[in-house]
Amino acid sequence: MKKYEEDIIRVAWNKRVSSLPVDIQKQLSDYNSKREMTDELVFIKKKRPKIEEGDVFVVQPRKGLYYYGRVLKAHVDVRFHRNENYKWRDSVVVCIYRSRTKDLSLRDFNPTYENLLVRPRYLTSKSFNSGYLFVLGNVPLTDEEKQLDYGFFSTTFWIMTDVYGNLIETTPRFIGMSALGNFGALARELKIEFIIDPSLLDLGGLSPKGSSSDASANYQDTVIAGDSDGIAERECVLHIKARLAPFDRGDLYEDPLEDKLSELGLGLIQGAGTAVTKDGEPESCDIEIELKNDNAGSIDLLRNLISSLSLPKGSALLGPGQNHLDLGSLEGLALYLNGTDLADGVYRDYDANDVNASAAELLGSIGKRYSSWNGPSETALYFYGESYSKMLVALKPLIDNHPLCQRCRVEQIA
Repeated sequence: MKKYEEDIIRVAWNKRVSSLPVDIQKQLSDYNSKREMTDELVFIKKKRPKIEEGDVFVVQPRKGLYYYGRVLKAHVDVRFHRNENYKWRDSVVVCIYRSRTKDLSLRDFNPTYENLLVRPRYLTSKSFNSGYLFVLGNVPLTDEEKQLDYGFFSTTFWIMTDVYGNLIETTPRFIGMSALGNFGALARELKIEFIIDPSLLDLGGLSPKGSSSDASANYQDTVIAGDSDGIAERECVLHIKARLAPFDRGDLYEDPLEDKLSELGLGLIQGAGTAVTKDGEPESCDIEIELKNDNAGSIDLLRNLISSLSLPKGSALLGPGQNHLDLGSLEGLALYLNGTDLADGVYRDYDANDVNASAAELLGSIGKRYSSWNGPSETALYFYGESYSKMLVALKPLIDNHPLCQRCRVEQIA
């Protein structure tokens, strides 16, 4: 097994940053100290596409400017290099080109790999449900593209793997990080490129809407039309007082709610987000809903639908108009595992998955883990159930005896 003598990604990044003007270095430093995603990308439109290899999508870093991306691999299951266990499943590998356009079409799509804006990287397939990555269509990969030379470097073990997690001995042309991200991680990577080169956000040099460049003449003339069915907008926000990572917010609330809204013909979800602390820890979530109709019946039906959800105390439905409905009966417990002060052997022999499994057995039907967070010095596990005190009593044997729970702390969060 070839092990590199240094973290080649960090070395390359430090070399690149050191060559930049001082003011750009300062902007990068300021941005990297900010954990939450704010204005990196502009929302386009929410869809739930089935992602396949060759799908062409766009991201919108500013209003009216879209950069093309491509799905290089879909439905990727990645294994740990040390054993047969899966690291993650059903991921996708994408890249972002420097090819860009002014409208939602394939007219200006001109894939070139000489100077990618974002090199191949792993994303969750659910990133495409966010509304920030919008699929335009599918352009099958050429044989040359299917053989594109890329790999993924582990900044933990200093090794190189292929797309499936298998060790490789050579250094590929394109090197990504062996880490699974969501649309927020991609947005941050793009933002960094725009800080380094602000001209990437200029609208100059783009073809006028409706025109076609020679380079893209072979691609289908697809334009995604805006909504024009006259649906009355009735916006409201479901505020969820739960500490949830974006993936878990989608699984627990966003996706089921969208299915129900569609089934009832009530409306659709226009966006969602997670508020975080200055350290990047989740605090609460918001889901933006747009009703199709503004009549009292639709509003009452939505309120009844939302009221049927299992929500933590402190949640609320805000709007439409001045309407406000307090929601939630669940209580929350956060278990913070010490990530820095225990013996090395504890971290080597145990991980948070062990604690999760034991907690699930002890809690039974009185509570369950909703999400987790890996912080600078702690790993937080978030449990919600009928009673904080009951969950605390049930988890006491785990807290008192599990090696990884030494020096842990517990907090009531709802």
